[in-house]
Amino acid sequence: AIAGSSSAVGMLAVHVTQADLYSRLWCVYEINEAMAKGLDVKPVLSQEEKARWNSTRSKWISDGPENGGWDSTNPDPWAGLMPRIFPTTDTRDAVCSKAADASMIREEVEMAGGFERLNAEIDGFRKSTFLTFMQ
Repeated sequence: AIAGSSSAVGMLAVHVTQADLYSRLWCVYEINEAMAKGLDVKPVLSQEEKARWNSTRSKWISDGPENGGWDSTNPDPWAGLMPRIFPTTDTRDAVCSKAADASMIREEVEMAGGFERLNAEIDGFRKSTFLTFMQ
């Protein structure tokens, strides 16, 4: 979607095995901007990424609670799986191929509340994405 476009209806956040969506500065910035504008941001998994998630999930379930796996007595039983699917990301570490773009985005992020705020927004989106595909 193009910012300011009257026909903007949303965006897709595509997860692939070749690159971590959340390690790319433009990606985290655009996800945040779309959500701030009230656009519907839908997560999508490539077939390879879906297979990776399912494999990780199967291993986690078979590990059992004694090895940090599925624990049905936990009030949030999925909590242990999320870090295996999405290792913790600090958006301050996200990269951009063009230095000028990185400078512009970092300045915009700082003016909009900083990287702690961006991390909180992206963490919320990641948890929502995770729950969408894992339950």
